[in-house]
Amino acid sequence: MRVAIIGPFALYPKGTVLVRILPIAKTLKDRGHEIAVFLPPYDNLRYSGRHLTLEGIDIYNVKMVRMCFPFNYIFVTVQLITKALTFRPHIIHVFKPKGYSGLAAMFLILLKKVKLVTKPLVVDSDDWEGRGGFGGFYIKNSIYPRVIVSFLDFQERWITRRADALTVASKMLEKQTILFRIPSEKVFYIPNGPHLNHFIVETFADTQRFKKRSETGNGPIILLYTRFLEFKVEKVIDVLIKVREKSRNVKLLVIGKGMFHEEDNLLRLAKERKIEDALIYVGWVRPKDIPYYFALGDVAIYPYDDTLLNRSKCPGKLVELMGAGKSVVAEHVGQIGEYIVDGESGILVTPGDNEMFAEKILEVLENSRLRTKLGKNAKQRIWSHFAWDKQITMVEEAYRVSMEGHLRKNEKTVFVS
Repeated sequence: MRVAIIGPFALYPKGTVLVRILPIAKTLKDRGHEIAVFLPPYDNLRYSGRHLTLEGIDIYNVKMVRMCFPFNYIFVTVQLITKALTFRPHIIHVFKPKGYSGLAAMFLILLKKVKLVTKPLVVDSDDWEGRGGFGGFYIKNSIYPRVIVSFLDFQERWITRRADALTVASKMLEKQTILFRIPSEKVFYIPNGPHLNHFIVETFADTQRFKKRSETGNGPIILLYTRFLEFKVEKVIDVLIKVREKSRNVKLLVIGKGMFHEEDNLLRLAKERKIEDALIYVGWVRPKDIPYYFALGDVAIYPYDDTLLNRSKCPGKLVELMGAGKSVVAEHVGQIGEYIVDGESGILVTPGDNEMFAEKILEVLENSRLRTKLGKNAKQRIWSHFAWDKQITMVEEAYRVSMEGHLRKNEKTVFVS
């Protein structure tokens, strides 16, 4: 089967392509399917018009040119559709029902209605994009005006109701389809799995590990690997202070960078609370360097505010941490409870209970046997339950259902006419 995948943005720096699209594409290819990925690299123009091959997958970036609104969107959307159809696919799988990929899905649905396109369409959702989800986030942070958010909300609802099948990354998104009145037989729950094996930590040499350790001191290290989108930085500072009340030499190693310079706020608050010496901020690091920093942390934390947006997410960074064998203390929100079995493959804490969060961190730091058990079980759970080769049959089932539904629609049209 030939599958054309249309993605929402560039390969880097956002995560969906690397964390979700490429692993699915690679696993499908390993099972004998022909796969090509088509991307609009508006967020990383150095990829504009370039053809790449990664993990054996052909990635075609369309050309990004300067044009007046809305011609720029039309131009990019037409390119995505044209290139995808030129691949002569049996199935088109569009990731994210918004933005450029959403426009491509809308055009394809309209073209299917007038019989100019005869390919089944599968749509993937890994976030709640409209109002209540990212829509509220966009308005709160003045990223988009309300008229754009209203259109994104319309896109999400209109596209998902008309796709031949849907793949969703979280249980909350699966529930969302009920609100959208989408038949359950068209919806396939496919959570994120571990991606690209460069996150396995065992390859890390002891000499390098000790060298890095010497730069961070000899005390216990809490690891925070984040984009800062899912929580308020005040929570992290408060939890760190509570931990240090009982263990003074604990430090927090922070990997990642925020969309709105949240890291600056974190550093400012640490200075105000006089714990700046406990904070080690390294910022954004290259994917190939992440294992080195992972190896430094004695316990990883995953703060997660209890919001509709977070409940609908499928936290890829948590999967990375667990897949690499890290012990994790996380707030019990949404999909996190699907990955972590409390006390076995991680520790779950009540959302918003900073006292409990700090207590559980200390419990793990003070118990090396518990750390080892949690890390071992976390890795085993991710690779045994959520590995892409275990889940890919569900993707293939979505394709089968979409093709059957597409054929039934065409048969009805022929009969009526």
